[in-house]
Amino acid sequence: MFQNILVQHESVDAQRFGRQKFKDLCAACGISGIKVEDLDILLHKPCLITVSIRKDKNGEYPDKNEVSRVTAVARNWNGGPTPKAESAPLNDDIPF
Repeated sequence: MFQNILVQHESVDAQRFGRQKFKDLCAACGISGIKVEDLDILLHKPCLITVSIRKDKNGEYPDKNEVSRVTAVARNWNGGPTPKAESAPLNDDIPF
């Protein structure tokens, strides 16, 4: 899943919105208090994403998935801490 975030834009509102999204992403990945100069710092960081479907109002393009929210994994659906999960071995064929 990919997400495009604008952190620099001519429009002050668009830039503010993009920077807030980036800040939320960093917080969800446990990155705070540092200046992010290399996006590799975000690689392989667990986070919970909410995916929504964007529909083209004119019907010209097919529907597409988009990331609508990013939160830390340590939260449950009620916003509280997640109970400690039992450790289980992975039994899948996914190579990563």
